[in-house]
Amino acid sequence: MHWIHERRLRWLFDFIDPDPTRRRAARLRHDRYIAERREAARREDAVWWSNGQSYDFSAAPALGAAFDRHIAAQRAARDNTLYGVLGRFAHASWRADESATFELCAPYAVLFLRWEAAYPVEWRDASPSSPWGTKQGILRSFVRAGVPPSNRTHLVELVTQAVSRDHRCEDRWYAAVARRLDGPELRAALDGCRTSADGVVRLRAEYVLTVLHDVEMPVTLASWRRWLAETAYTTPTPAPTGRCGRR
Repeated sequence: MHWIHERRLRWLFDFIDPDPTRRRAARLRHDRYIAERREAARREDAVWWSNGQSYDFSAAPALGAAFDRHIAAQRAARDNTLYGVLGRFAHASWRADESATFELCAPYAVLFLRWEAAYPVEWRDASPSSPWGTKQGILRSFVRAGVPPSNRTHLVELVTQAVSRDHRCEDRWYAAVARRLDGPELRAALDGCRTSADGVVRLRAEYVLTVLHDVEMPVTLASWRRWLAETAYTTPTPAPTGRCGRR
């Protein structure tokens, strides 16, 4: 696990620093690494074209060496970004023998979610591609592999925030993550949401508590709609649109 060191990547947590100057500096640094990766990919592609669109460099060892250098440069640049850590986090969530890597990367996965929660516009605009697929992948990874104890507090807060705020794309996965967090802290937070003046917030809290009580219940958009139809609640709630595009 030489590719990640707390001191080397600690600057990524400036994405959620209250100081806008620190946040901007972190985004600019992150953008530089993303640009370096793109440039290395461009050069790799140019070498491939120079070799007749072939990956066989046996007749052109100099081109092969250049190709390898550009591949290594891409990897090095990606390892300096948040997305490099998140890629390894998602991969480790599928493998029981990589639980140590999963736990090591989990704080950065939580960072990505906290970044969206605190600064959604900066989070969206800083992504080189659609960030909602990454968000979904992170939440599903926690559903699949569980939540390390050191990350429980932040994830309980994130579930509570998702219940309490206007719907955002892929928020529905927080209900499934809630099962991995079930305990007094989460239930107390959800009980607090049940007293909200906002009827939609009360409905969401009741739904997540139902998900916790009924472990066989599927956690899907269909199950949410079915649950609404079967309850006695009459508070109107708009169905999530599912639109995740940029402005």
